[in-house]
Amino acid sequence: MNGTVPRPRTPDIPILKPQPAGPYPKRLTGLPAHTSGIVVGSTERDVTAVQRWVYQQWRHMRCGDARACDAASVAVALVSNAHRHTASGLPGRETTVTIRRGPFLAYLSVTDQGPRPGVVHPSLPELRPDRSGMLLVDHVSVFWDWVSTPAGEITLRAALEMP
Repeated sequence: MNGTVPRPRTPDIPILKPQPAGPYPKRLTGLPAHTSGIVVGSTERDVTAVQRWVYQQWRHMRCGDARACDAASVAVALVSNAHRHTASGLPGRETTVTIRRGPFLAYLSVTDQGPRPGVVHPSLPELRPDRSGMLLVDHVSVFWDWVSTPAGEITLRAALEMP
């Protein structure tokens, strides 16, 4: 023994495994103060990268493990929703994730790349009892909303409490 005491693991803290390097995630630069962001691709590995990044950002904000896990779960739900329902889920497409920190709330935003080819009007986010993603977002966040652009891109934003 070298005299160090091993740190006990807390079972409710996710253990995130390193992912192989690839083109994603890409860090966004030139953002306003108190804002950070990444761009990810359309694979399941990219969803895991979002989960890891959001968890680390919340821990960096000294929000605690429980709030970091909640924020990471919301991010996974929003990105998975974008991949499932929009062009961002197609091979080679991207999703943008940003976090803007305020004094009392942090805003987690996910922007997709518009409707899938051939879809005139994308389905807008809604709460449905048969899908748990947006229900989780509704339960964990203070509020959530969305905005769309003329090109059809949709940004979903969830406001989460800061400690």
